[in-house]
Amino acid sequence: WVVKEVCAKLNSWSNSQVPVMPVTVNLSAKDFYQEDLEKFILKTIQDEGVEPSLLGFEVTETALMTDKSDAIKKLETLKAMGVKISLDDFGTGYSSLNYLQTLPIDIVKIDRSFIEKITSDERSAKITEAIITMSHALGLKVLVEGVESIDQFTHIRDIKCDFCQGFLFSKPVGEEIVEQYLHDPQCKV
Repeated sequence: WVVKEVCAKLNSWSNSQVPVMPVTVNLSAKDFYQEDLEKFILKTIQDEGVEPSLLGFEVTETALMTDKSDAIKKLETLKAMGVKISLDDFGTGYSSLNYLQTLPIDIVKIDRSFIEKITSDERSAKITEAIITMSHALGLKVLVEGVESIDQFTHIRDIKCDFCQGFLFSKPVGEEIVEQYLHDPQCKV
C-alpha cells in the first residue's frame, strides 16, 4: 500500500509541474523477503508512470542477514529498475565492512547514535568520519540521521557528508506541508 501511495503521489507531483524530490520507503525484513516484491514494485512504477530514480528503498543490515545471497539478488533487481537503495542504520547491526563492497547499494545511512555525540565524543566523530571516507572511496553516498544542532551539522558538513536528516531541518510533516514546500517558487530540490 505504501509503495502504491508513494508512486501515485510522485506521479501527481510530477504532473503538477513542480520540482519533485525523491521519496524513500522503509522495507522491513518481512516486506523485503516477500515473494515477488520486485515484480510488484516494477508493476507499480509502470502503472503509475513514475521515474524510477525518484523512488528509493531503505533496508537495514539486520534485514539483509536473513538470506544474504537472496538479498543481493533482490537488491540487484531493484537497482536494475533504477530505484535507489539505502543501507539503513549502518553501524548498529552486524556492521560488516564487507557489506559496503558486496551489497548493491547507493547510500549508507549512519545511525543517529553516532551523531548524538559527534561534537562531544572523539570516538563517535572518528568512526563517523571513517565510514564517510570508506563509503566515498567505494563510490557510495552517505546520509547521517539525527542532526539536531548547528554544531552537529557544521561538523558533518566539514567531514564532507553528502546528506543530513534530522529535526534541525524539520520534524516529520504530512504531505500537505511537503506540497506547500514543493509549490514554493524558492524551492530548490
